[in-house]
Amino acid sequence: MITLNYTYRIYPDALQVKSLNEWLETCRGVYNYALRELKDWIASRKCAIDRCSLDSEYIISVDDPFPGYQQQQNNLPKAKKDYPRLKAVPAQVLQTTVRRLHDAWDFFQKRGYGFPRFKKYGQMKSVLFPQFKVNPITGWQIKLPKLGNVQINLHRPIPDGFVVKQVRVIKKAVGWFAVISIQSDISIPDAVPHGHFIGVDVGLNSYLATSDGFIEPGRKFFKDMHRRLLVLQRRLSKKQKRSLNYEKARLKVAAIAQKAQNQPTVITGFHRNGTWNIPGGNSYVAKLLKDAGANYFGADNAESGSIPLSFEAVYDRALNAQVWLNGSQDWTRLQDVASTDERYTKLSAFQSGRVFNNNARVNEFGGNDYWQSGTISPHLVLSDLVKILHPELLPKHQLIYYQPLK
Repeated sequence: MITLNYTYRIYPDALQVKSLNEWLETCRGVYNYALRELKDWIASRKCAIDRCSLDSEYIISVDDPFPGYQQQQNNLPKAKKDYPRLKAVPAQVLQTTVRRLHDAWDFFQKRGYGFPRFKKYGQMKSVLFPQFKVNPITGWQIKLPKLGNVQINLHRPIPDGFVVKQVRVIKKAVGWFAVISIQSDISIPDAVPHGHFIGVDVGLNSYLATSDGFIEPGRKFFKDMHRRLLVLQRRLSKKQKRSLNYEKARLKVAAIAQKAQNQPTVITGFHRNGTWNIPGGNSYVAKLLKDAGANYFGADNAESGSIPLSFEAVYDRALNAQVWLNGSQDWTRLQDVASTDERYTKLSAFQSGRVFNNNARVNEFGGNDYWQSGTISPHLVLSDLVKILHPELLPKHQLIYYQPLK
């Protein structure tokens, strides 16, 4: 038996986001209510046996059992009659919320510290769907109870022989994610050492170095993010807590912190006449992609112009890239891409529909405004790229120079 957890980005629509936020708050209320019952029962057993408190006393019968998981779970159907809001949330989601509390309580009893705490507004960040009768994933959608089909970026296919056991939907600063737990009855044999042995050293100046002389350079994007994070945290500290400006500043801090670990991989250009030209690491396009929070695979190159590469050299890196930008100016649909070269259809960006071209503003004479007003308005181009890579950061922005290929 083997169990794996795969994390995918999901894109619920406005109504689904509203429902998820309401569910999170409902689950928070259930969690806090159950914790209140547990604390009251414990406090009622703390009074002295020969006298009562002058301040207050918990009136709970000595015969009342401890409010364990089974008891509180069985009380949920009764609570739905008094609190109709609970009916909107899937029953199993409410049950797993109570289970989460008692897991924390059991953990506290084992280690002797870490008593469960009440959750404040916004602190409930995830809901768990514990089981599915059929596979909830169909194509590029995942079907969740009482929520319906939700768009999912299935960048990694579910392996053959695995079944979906449970799904946890998580709310983060940059959007929504689904952690899918899959399971299979296969057994993995112990690996037998074979082949060429090498030594690997992880360092500070470089990401890693091998005994064969290969050196993988270190990534520096976190330094830039950390510098920006310090600025935003300084601004946040000066805001009045719980004010509207405080909430805006808090979201900016959370987003920039999340972006440091959420860098969508990007490929650019296309194959023509035996060559795939990509922008160099110091080019105009590469700098824009860096500012937009992209993991551009050509960023390590020091060239400021285009770099001619073979199709195979780019294709291996492009297979798992999440976003594809700046293809042929003749491409306006995904069908145009597929008809150019059938191998393009195997790219993850093509299969997930995340192919964007900078030809949204082309006049009847073939002139592209991207190469005209776009060159003197880099802030607008950058806004387009941020909208493509991190749409939750600019929810109101409409693409100007770019368009998705459908």
